[in-house]
Formats: sequence, C-alpha cells, structure tokens
Amino acid sequence: MTMRIILYIPGLGDHNLRGQRLVLAAWRRRGLRVEICQMNWNDKQPFEPKLRKIIDRIDALVAQGHIVSLVGVSAGASAAVHAFARRSDKLAKLVLICGAIQHPEEVGEDTKRENPAFWESMLALHDGVLDKLTDIERRKIVSFVPKSDDVVNPKNMRIDGIGYESLPTHGHVQSIAYAITVGARRIIKKAY
Repeated sequence: MTMRIILYIPGLGDHNLRGQRLVLAAWRRRGLRVEICQMNWNDKQPFEPKLRKIIDRIDALVAQGHIVSLVGVSAGASAAVHAFARRSDKLAKLVLICGAIQHPEEVGEDTKRENPAFWESMLALHDGVLDKLTDIERRKIVSFVPKSDDVVNPKNMRIDGIGYESLPTHGHVQSIAYAITVGARRIIKKAY
C-alpha cells in the first residue's frame, strides 16, 4: 500500500529525541508515517555520510512506491535542503521549521567546534547548492518562521522564491515546540 512518509530531520541536540519522538507519534494518521532521520550532529563525523543516509532512505522509500516529503528543523533544515537538492524529482515537498539556512558566518565558534557536520552542511549550501535550486523546486519548499528567534535569526530562515508561513511565537525552542505540537496540522498539510 502506498503511504505518505515524512522524513523528519532534527537539529542540534538530536542525541536526546525522546520528547520529539513522543510528539511525532501523534502525527501518525491513516496513510501517513513519520520517520526520524537522526543526524547525530555532535559525533564529530563528516557531513556527507550523514546526508547519504537520508538520500538512501529516500531512494528506498520511493522504490517501494511511497510518497516522501522532508521536514527539516533548525540545523536539520540545512541537511534537508541538501537532500532535497539531490532528490527533488523524487520528493513531494520540503518543509523547514526555524531552519538555519543563510549566513554561515553567523554560526558561533562553539557550535562549529561541537557540531562540525552542521558547519560543513552550512558551508556547502553556499557553495552552489542554494543557487542551483530551480523555480519549480523552490515552489515545493515552505519555511515556517517565528516572530523572533534567539538562536537562528529569522532572516537566516529564508530562501528566495520559496513559500513562507508565520509562527506566532518568540524563541527558538518555543517556536519549534509550537510548530510540531499546536501547529502540527499546518506542518503536515504543507508536507503533503
């Protein structure tokens, strides 16, 4: 049976996903399944093998006849954009929540040191990946942006030519929590 599958890519701190796993279990609906693609951002391993796991999972699910979308959260948005850029022909949609996409120069030194794969991901996005997204691809992307964010500046959540949805929230963790709980119906609808 064909299912709609959301591959959920969490941000930094994904070594502790208990709360997100509980929330995402509530996203399950008839014909919809959510899978978490844990990046293990702080394990000091390079970015490319992490990205390869996402791409391999996309390929496997599509080969089984499923309809696949990506949801990238915070730092996970950078990985989601990479995967989307490589497999946009196989993906239905890309949804970003408080996504760290623009201005890699604003990433703090501690974050770079503790999460080198994220830093690699950010640099690579600006080494041609974002520029190569076509208008058709950009129309399949939506970014959920809060009123303010104390970790990722909302201006860094933007890509020219994509759709935007406002979150009525302030703060990074608070906005993500709101989006995946109270705002889950909107997220799921945009991922379809």
